[in-house]
Amino acid sequence: MSRTLVLATLTVVFLGMGIVPCSFRGRSATFDACHRGIALGPAAGFVENLGQWPDSLRFAAARDGRWLHVVDGALVAGDHGRALRFTHGGAAAAMHGVAPRSWRCNFLFGPDQAEWVRGARAFASVRIDDVAPGIDLVVREAIDGGAFAYDLVLDPGADAGALEFTVDGASRITVDDASGELVLDVSGSTLRQSAPIAWSLDAGGARVPLVCRFELRAADRFGFLVGCSDPQTARVIDPDLRWATCVGGTAIDDGFALGVARNGDAFVAGSTQSLDLATSAGVFDPTYNGSIPTPRVVGDCYVARLAASDGRLLWISYLGGVENDRLVACDAIGDDPILTGWTTSLDFPVTPLAFDTSHNGTGDGYVYSGGDVFVTRVTADGTNLVWSSFLGGAMLEYPTSMAVLQNGEVAVSGHVHSTNFPTTPGAYSSARRAFSDAFVTRFAADGSALLGSTYFGGADGEEYPFAMAFDPQGGMVIAGATDSNDLPVTPGAWDTTFNGGSLHFADGFVARFDPTASTLTWSTYLGTPSNEYPRGIAMESDGSMTLTGAIDGPGLPVSQNAFDPTHSGGFDGFAWRLSADGSATLSATYVGGSADDIFERCAPLGGGRVAISGSTLSADAPRTRGALLSSPLGANDGWLVVLSSDASSVDYATLIGGRFGDRGLDVRQAPDGALVTAGTNYSPDYATTPGTQTYRGGGDAYCQALAALPLGVSRHGAPSGACARGARVMARSGPFVGEPRFELSAGDVPTASPALALVALGVLAAPLPLLGIDVWVDPNSLVVSTPVLVDARACAHLPLAVPATSGLAGATIAVQFAWLDACPGYVLGASDAVRVVIQL
Repeated sequence: MSRTLVLATLTVVFLGMGIVPCSFRGRSATFDACHRGIALGPAAGFVENLGQWPDSLRFAAARDGRWLHVVDGALVAGDHGRALRFTHGGAAAAMHGVAPRSWRCNFLFGPDQAEWVRGARAFASVRIDDVAPGIDLVVREAIDGGAFAYDLVLDPGADAGALEFTVDGASRITVDDASGELVLDVSGSTLRQSAPIAWSLDAGGARVPLVCRFELRAADRFGFLVGCSDPQTARVIDPDLRWATCVGGTAIDDGFALGVARNGDAFVAGSTQSLDLATSAGVFDPTYNGSIPTPRVVGDCYVARLAASDGRLLWISYLGGVENDRLVACDAIGDDPILTGWTTSLDFPVTPLAFDTSHNGTGDGYVYSGGDVFVTRVTADGTNLVWSSFLGGAMLEYPTSMAVLQNGEVAVSGHVHSTNFPTTPGAYSSARRAFSDAFVTRFAADGSALLGSTYFGGADGEEYPFAMAFDPQGGMVIAGATDSNDLPVTPGAWDTTFNGGSLHFADGFVARFDPTASTLTWSTYLGTPSNEYPRGIAMESDGSMTLTGAIDGPGLPVSQNAFDPTHSGGFDGFAWRLSADGSATLSATYVGGSADDIFERCAPLGGGRVAISGSTLSADAPRTRGALLSSPLGANDGWLVVLSSDASSVDYATLIGGRFGDRGLDVRQAPDGALVTAGTNYSPDYATTPGTQTYRGGGDAYCQALAALPLGVSRHGAPSGACARGARVMARSGPFVGEPRFELSAGDVPTASPALALVALGVLAAPLPLLGIDVWVDPNSLVVSTPVLVDARACAHLPLAVPATSGLAGATIAVQFAWLDACPGYVLGASDAVRVVIQL
C-alpha cells in the first residue's frame, strides 16, 4: 500500500489545455527558447523531450512567459528570468509522464527537416521515482486552477522527513505562523507555498486527517513534518477534492443540472451543440440530432453518468430531435436519471403509453424561447427510456424546476403562455390569468397520467417558479420571482403585500399546493423594496425550508445573528429560511462581496444546514480556511457555500473554476455525505483529476465531488436504528487551534427525545451492536457521554471550542450521537461517527 503526500502549490501560473495538436517553429537550443516555443503555442501539458531540447530537460510546460521545467535533479520554475529551483536527491532518477493527453506536439526547428521533432506526447503529470528512499515525486496541474503542484508518494514505512528541498537563490525561508504557508525570499521577490493538508487512509480506505507542516532545515532548505500515525498506513496530504471532471465536446456544452443515484454516481445533464460527445456503445441516442436555428441554435440535450469513486464517465447520451431542445433540470429516482426541459422538435422521443405523445405547438416560443415541456426518465445504464412524455398547449411553455419522489412520481413547474395547457379536474386554477402564468404539474410514476396540474399567477404580471420541492406531506412547494402586484396570497402568510422593484423579477414568492394541485394551502410574497429572485429551495424534514437566490439591495429581514446583515454591492446571494406554514421567517442573511454574487440551487444537509451553488464576480466574496480555491482566477468564478443552520456562519466556502467564466448551477449531497456540484465553465485551465475528461473547448459542463466535512474531520461508520433516520454528523467551522466556533451536530434527531454525544479517543473497525444501534466509537476509550441540546430544527449540537494551544495539534477524538426514538415504540437511534484531528 502506498501513501500520497500532496504538498504545496508552486507559484507558477498555468493556463489550461488546448484540444488541437500543437506545432512550434524556430530554434530551441536553450531553455529560454524552450519555454518561448511552448508559450507561443496552445498550452500542452507536460511535454516530453524527444530531442527538441537539451538532454537534461526531460519535460516542460509553459504559458504566458511563465514556465516549469522538469530536469535531472530539479524542478525549475521562473518568470521572466527569475528562476526558482527545487532540488531533490536523485540526479538520474527515472521519470515518466502520467495520463497522456489526446494530442501530440510538433517542433519544426530550422530549415533542415531532419532536425524536426514530431509527435511529442503531453501528459497531465510527471512522476519522478525515488527522489528519497521510498518516496516518489509527482508534478501536476494544481487543483486550484492556474498553478502547478507537487505530490509525494510514499511507500509503507517511508519517512517523509528524509526528503529535503533546496531553494536555489533563496536568501531567507520562513513559515507564516498564522497561515502555515512557506514564505520564500528569492531574488528580491517574495513567493509563498500554501500550507500542506494531510490525512491517512485506514484499512478500509477511509480518510483520517493528520497534522502536517513545513519544517525549516537551513536558510535555503525545508522539509515536511508529519504528525504521528501508523507508518504502515497510507497517508495523504491534499485538498478535500475527491474528483473533478469536464463533460462535453468541442462546441458549447452547458452543465445545467445534477442528480445523484443511490450508489453515489452523479448524473450531469445540460444542452449541447457538440457533434462529438464521447457517447458509449449501446446508449439510447448516440448521435447528435441536429438543430434548426429559429432564431438561434440551442442544440440537443444530453445526460451523462459519472462514477462516484473517481468521476470517470460511465456513459453519456444525447436526447433530442431535429429542432431545438433545452435541458432545464435533472434528478434521480433510484438509479435512473429523470430529466425535464423544453423542445420545439416534433420528433422528440416519447414512449407509447406516456401521458402525451404528440407535440402540441410552439407558438411564440421561436421568439421568446420555449415550446413543449418534456419529462423523460432514462434507464440506469443509459440504454433506453423508461418513459417520456410531452406536456403543453398550443403556445409556448417551458419548465424552470422539478422535484421527484422515490416512488417514481415527478412534479414540474414552469412558465406557460398557452391558454389550453392541460389541467386536472378540480385544479386550483384551470385558466390563465395574465399574458403568462406559472404552472404546477404532477406526473404518475409511470408517466401515463397527471395526478394534478394547475395554473398559478396574478392578473397583472408574470411568474417564474425557479425552485420546487416536495414537502414531508407530499405537498408541492414552488418558489421564484414575480412582478404581479395581485399574486394570490393567503391570510396569515409572512408577506401579503407586493413590495415593488425596478426589474422584471421584482419580488420573490413561495407557494404550497396540496398533492393534487387542487388547493393553494398557503402563498406568500418573499420580497423587499429591492429586486430579489429565489433560485433554490432546501426542504427540511419538519417542513421548513431555506430559499436561496439573489438580491440587489437592502431590505432583507436578516436575523439577529445573521452572517452578514447588510447588502455589500451589486447582487448579493441570500439565504432565507421560512416556516413550514409560510407564516414566519426563521432566519435570513446576505452572503456576498462588493460585486455581483448569485446563489442558484441548494441542497439540504440536515438540521437546517444548506449547501448552495452559485457564482461570484467579487474578489472579496466569502471563502473559508481550507477552501479548495481561495483566490479568484477569472472574471467570474463558480462558488460553493455551506451555511450554518441558523444562518449565522459560513461553515465552508470555496471558489470553483479557472481563468475564464465559470458558473455554479446545482449541488446535491451524495449518500456518503460528499457534496457534488455542477455548472458551466469556459476555462481551459479548469483543473480535473486523473482519469477524467479535460476541457475540450467551446464551453463545457463541469462536475466535482468534495468531502462534506472540513479539514480535520472524517466520517466513520453509518447511521443506525429502527427509525432509519439516516442522521449524519456535520461540522461547523473546522477543528483548528484557537477556533472558538468549532461544533459537531447531527440532523434529523427527534426534538422531544433525550440525546447524548459519545466522545472517545478512537473508533472501531467494526460496529458494536447495542440495543438496536451500531456503536462506532470505541467504548474502551470512552471519555465522556454527555447530554446535548436538540433544537427546534431537529438538530443535536455539541460545541467543541478549540483552545489556542499549539500543543493540541494532532490530538484526536471520536464522536457519535445517540438518542431515544419513538417509531415504533421507544427505541434507540444513532448517527454515524466522526474522527476529529486538531489542526494548526
